[in-house]
Amino acid sequence: MLEDDGAALVSWLASEREEASLLVRRVTAEGRLGGELSLAKTRADRQSGFARLERWAARSSCVDGGGDAQHVRVLQLPVTDVPPPPRQRAPRQDAAPVRPCAGQPAPEYAAATLDGAKVSLAGQREASSW
Repeated sequence: MLEDDGAALVSWLASEREEASLLVRRVTAEGRLGGELSLAKTRADRQSGFARLERWAARSSCVDGGGDAQHVRVLQLPVTDVPPPPRQRAPRQDAAPVRPCAGQPAPEYAAATLDGAKVSLAGQREASSW
């Protein structure tokens, strides 16, 4: 659901085995994420379809089947209840911005596999044929 300032309220299901949580969060036009807000529990199998957000004045309505294909559940919440993203910090003046560009090598990264073998991006670059 798009807001007047260009931000969007988005909803999704977070599956927890047979049960799922219906969640909503605010996302700014710049891509900053607000905190998750749990609206309701539902079934994970989604026989009832998918939740939809709708704006009604200063409130948001979420229509969801609630895990039952025979019934519809309507949840209402003030749009202001959805947490905003944290304020963007001003960039440090002494730090040069890191701006990756297509075609440039990725920054160095090293890790260990589950069996303890060391892996790195440099090793993958050496093994690559292109």
